[in-house]
Amino acid sequence: MARRFREGKWVWVEREGKGPKGVPCGAYVFFSHDRSLLERIVELEIEDGGPDVLGARISERPAKPRGEHVLELFARGESMEASMAGRYAHCSGLRFSGWRGTGVTTKAFFRKMCLYKRDLMA
Repeated sequence: MARRFREGKWVWVEREGKGPKGVPCGAYVFFSHDRSLLERIVELEIEDGGPDVLGARISERPAKPRGEHVLELFARGESMEASMAGRYAHCSGLRFSGWRGTGVTTKAFFRKMCLYKRDLMA
């Protein structure tokens, strides 16, 4: 079970009772025109398990300029980024933006920006 509450333009979701402890240091970000799709991800990641996901927030109304809803899954770290990308790659109408942390390391920057060193020279 999860507890939901509204604050401003967001619906916040957190586990009831004893869940994972820790301080989130960023979020996995998803976009979709279909809010029910994002709600299903919240259900899968928060209500049904997801040991590293601490909570979530989902936009009440679509964000401008694309008109998409936003989902942020708050976590302790970016260790699940690849598995999450693979898990939701098949979902039509879903855009996974990846990890948005409180800071970016040089290693993470280069990992996201290019696959090969030769790409840096181009």
